Amino acid sequence: DRAVELLKQWLQEVFRKDRTPHDYQISLIRLLNDLMIVMQENGIMLEQLDIRDSSLVEELLRLYTNPDIESWFKSRIIRPMVSVFRDRQDSQYQNLSEQMIEIIRNEFDRNITLEECASRLHYNNFYLSSVFKKETNMSFSEYLSQYRFKMSKKWLVETDMPIKDIAEKLSYNNSQNFIRSFRKLEGMTPGQYRGKYKTGQ
Repeated sequence: DRAVELLKQWLQEVFRKDRTPHDYQISLIRLLNDLMIVMQENGIMLEQLDIRDSSLVEELLRLYTNPDIESWFKSRIIRPMVSVFRDRQDSQYQNLSEQMIEIIRNEFDRNITLEECASRLHYNNFYLSSVFKKETNMSFSEYLSQYRFKMSKKWLVETDMPIKDIAEKLSYNNSQNFIRSFRKLEGMTPGQYRGKYKTGQ
């Protein structure tokens, strides 16, 4: 309601009698552009507002009267945006990073990417990346690598799975890359780690 009220006030100012059509069109395009930036920064995709192939600027510039333009902004942009924000607030999955962590935990053994998470969760991947970093102090790829490393240690100690198979399950191109990466993080090879901790069980 507040957004609609502010839109009405703003349009009254835009349509002052001493302004040319060219002047008010520039103001309208600026408002549309600002709203699109808000959408982008909040990870709202055009598809969520039912906007697909048509150009919003062209739609807007086909309108000439204040009531038509006000109605267009309300129905085409503002109400759908408010609806997306409300849905997010009401959602049982408020915490986006938790959803991403859940995906990592369930699918760490395949080539999962931030872009794929973003597509599934219907968010912009830059927005998701910043949310995840803010809440976990790690990038998506860092968290995924750390989780895979933790799982590799668990498998080395709790199973007899060959190191080559562990490397493959963790999406390494070859076992040598896995061994090199493991040694860098743990200070010993996977085989040495297995020998040291498996026997101690």
